[in-house]
Amino acid sequence: MPITIEVCARKVNDAIEEGLAKLNKTLDDVDVKIISQGGLFRKAKVQLTVIGSEDEPEIKEIKPEVKPEPKPAMEKPVAKKENFAREEKPFQKKERPARPDRERKPAPAKAKENFERKPIEKSEQTAPRKEEKVYNEITKEVEAEAVAYLSNAVRLMGVEAEIQTEIKNGALLLNIVTENSAVIGYRGETLDALEYLTSLVVNKIETKYYKVSVNSNGYREKREKMLVELANKMAAKCIKQNRKVILEPMNNSGRKIIHAALSSNDKVITRSEGHEPNRRVVIFAVRNKKQ
Repeated sequence: MPITIEVCARKVNDAIEEGLAKLNKTLDDVDVKIISQGGLFRKAKVQLTVIGSEDEPEIKEIKPEVKPEPKPAMEKPVAKKENFAREEKPFQKKERPARPDRERKPAPAKAKENFERKPIEKSEQTAPRKEEKVYNEITKEVEAEAVAYLSNAVRLMGVEAEIQTEIKNGALLLNIVTENSAVIGYRGETLDALEYLTSLVVNKIETKYYKVSVNSNGYREKREKMLVELANKMAAKCIKQNRKVILEPMNNSGRKIIHAALSSNDKVITRSEGHEPNRRVVIFAVRNKKQ
C-alpha cells in the first residue's frame, strides 16, 4: 500500500516542499493532491502519495536550527579596596626668604575726580509734544468746491438731497438733508467715507489744511449720545465684575468719544488696542491697573 502523508503550511508550495523533504522524494516520485488552498486566517493543506512503493520511506526529520547561546562575558575581577590610613601631619607654612633687592612699593592712590551732575534742562525732561494742526480760514471758494463735490457724489448714489453749510469754530460743517438713509450707511460708514473724500478734495494743496465735517439729519449727535451711554454702561459693568471689558471695533472718532466720556471717571481707565479696522477700546478697573 503506497505511503500517503498530509502536510499543512502557510502556502501550497511551502507545504509541498515540506512534504517532499519528509518523504525524501522528488516531485516526480509523488502524486500531489491539494486539499485546501489556504487563506488569510487558515493554512494550505496538501496530500502527498508515493508512486509505486509499498515500503515505508525514510522520513527525514527537519529539526529547527538552534542558535548557540552566547557565552556570558567574563567578569573582571574586582580589586579589593584597601584602606590606606593617611597620616595627618600638621600644616607648616614655608617661609620664603626676603629679597632686599626687590622691595614692594605701595601702589599710588588713585585721584578721586569730582563729577558734578549737570542739571537737566527742561527740554530734556519732557518729550516734545506733537504740533497741533492749524486750520486755515474757510473761504467761499473752499465752501463752493466742497458743496459741488459732495452734491455730485450724492447724486451719483441715486439720492436726492440738499446740502446745507455752516462755518463753526474754523470748520466747515456740511449737512445732507434727505430722507434716504443710504448716505449714512451701517453705523455711519458711508457718512465717514463721504467726509473723508470731501476733505481730500478740499485739502489738495499741502500747505493749507481745512477741517471738513459731513453730517446728515443730526446722525453725529445721535451717535455720540449713544456711545456715551454705552461707555457709562460698560464702565459700570467693569467696576462691578472687576474685569476688563472689551468693546466692539470702531473708527477713530468713535473711540475718541469713548475715551472722552470716561476720562472723568476715576474708577476706570481706557486704552485702545488692536490694529485697524479691528482697533477697539478696552476698559480696565483701577484695581487692575497693574495687570
